[in-house]
Amino acid sequence: MSHTLLLTTKEVAREFKVSEKTVSRMVEKGEIPSLRIGRTIRIPTEQLNDWIREQSGYTSSGVELVPSSQGESTCNSINVGGSTKLPT
Repeated sequence: MSHTLLLTTKEVAREFKVSEKTVSRMVEKGEIPSLRIGRTIRIPTEQLNDWIREQSGYTSSGVELVPSSQGESTCNSINVGGSTKLPT
């Protein structure tokens, strides 16, 4: 994202590669942070970046724990210690 303090819905749509209507709907539903200045809607870049990090499920230390019906756990389907040899 740019270093601009506030973005328009059009600028956010371009960054997200979605329609401006999609961004407007997300704003109306309160799904993404926004504020109104007169009749215009602006999205604060710092809050939007925070929102993106929250949505992605990552923290500064890696993948965050996600609550489930069986308690919090990280994904254990990735074998970090393993390796794969490709045929030569």
